[in-house]
Amino acid sequence: PVTRLEAAQAGVGIAIAPVDMFTHLLASERIVQPFATQIELGSYWLTRLQSRAETPAMREFSRWLVEKMKK
Repeated sequence: PVTRLEAAQAGVGIAIAPVDMFTHLLASERIVQPFATQIELGSYWLTRLQSRAETPAMREFSRWLVEKMKK
């Protein structure tokens, strides 16, 4: 099996991975970081399509999830 990092190095895939673990590959240009954005480890993002209007159910789920994460 090919890992996502191997696929990225071969130019046939992408990898979402912690930058700190792959600085040597970035420095040697074996892989590239296409975006400056980095997400802190342990963080979570709740997303939706921009083309889809936020519904009351989405807002309620978001509130519920935030409350659960506080515990």
